[in-house]
Amino acid sequence: MARYALIAAWLLLAQTADAFLSAPRALGRIHAPAILSKAPHVSRRGFSTPLQTLSCSAETTALVAWLEENGCKANCEPSGSESGRGLSATTAIKKGDDVCVVPLKVMMTEETAAKALGPKANELDAETAIALQLLKEKAEGDASFYAPWIKTLPAADKMDVPLMWSEAERGWLEGTKVGEDVEELEENLEDELGQLTGAGWDKILGGLTLEDYKWATSIVSSRSFSLPKLPGGVALVPLADFAAHSGTGGTYEVSFEGIMRAPHLKVRAGDAVEKGGDVRVAYPGSVVGGSDNSALLFKRGLSDLTVVEG
Repeated sequence: MARYALIAAWLLLAQTADAFLSAPRALGRIHAPAILSKAPHVSRRGFSTPLQTLSCSAETTALVAWLEENGCKANCEPSGSESGRGLSATTAIKKGDDVCVVPLKVMMTEETAAKALGPKANELDAETAIALQLLKEKAEGDASFYAPWIKTLPAADKMDVPLMWSEAERGWLEGTKVGEDVEELEENLEDELGQLTGAGWDKILGGLTLEDYKWATSIVSSRSFSLPKLPGGVALVPLADFAAHSGTGGTYEVSFEGIMRAPHLKVRAGDAVEKGGDVRVAYPGSVVGGSDNSALLFKRGLSDLTVVEG
């Protein structure tokens, strides 16, 4: 149901943007109503009823406990859909107040990948190295330091990035730039997998399949934060990565806390949020009604749900 909601919202937005390779308005008006009929909680103004909550799951409870044990401070908790999106305010938050402060200790970065994978990881770009560390940590199960967070990550068939959609769902993107980009990305990942296998990474990880690699790279693409102050400039940040998108959502930055100047990711509220309300982040690359919204869908599996009427 949520997948239909996402596709419908993007198609409605795409009618006002240069997102189609041919017959843009006609294609959007044919596809969107058909999908909307399967997603009653979506309107031209976005979601009208909440998605299924995960706030009571054992995995989420364990994640919150792990974060607290490792120094995370938060006025929010995960409460997303099966795709692993959604932060709910645990107290009223004023505009500009801290939503969460997440320490470097729980993040996955270029440096943590090098420690986990060894010096050979220095041959890789930061995003690929983090993706391979994620696969290594996942394979370790409960023995991994990151296990409480990894258990909350969506399975491949629950992810909202188009790369992970079924063939039938990808059919909704026929004739769009996003659809074309997804096909190109899949070819590139197959080529990258061949290079990694040739370099022995399948043996280092105890196996490396295309499906594994697609899942890990999609997690990094859809949930990472661009953080230029950190080595490699990108990181996976537990808790903050649950935040859905809004063009008017919160901001985030790396700050250096305490006398030891320890790095943290700090998320600040873009608007006042009442207790129990949704906390959202303004991810880069979204212009309401513009083609950048296609990039948001392609990279993060998100869509700005404010639709320009036309």
